[in-house]
Amino acid sequence: MMMKVFKMPGWGIRGPYRMPAEEELQKFTEGLLRLRLPEIDELARAVRLTMPA
Repeated sequence: MMMKVFKMPGWGIRGPYRMPAEEELQKFTEGLLRLRLPEIDELARAVRLTMPA
């Protein structure tokens, strides 16, 4: 999920596995950004994600 959210190459998933719904990806992204880890913040800035306050 992280690879898809941060638009990293090679995030495709082969069957029978599936990505969660877009709503679940959004919750995952928000949770990651709330951690305020420098590495995550750097990836988020690179793909222009909005940082939470």
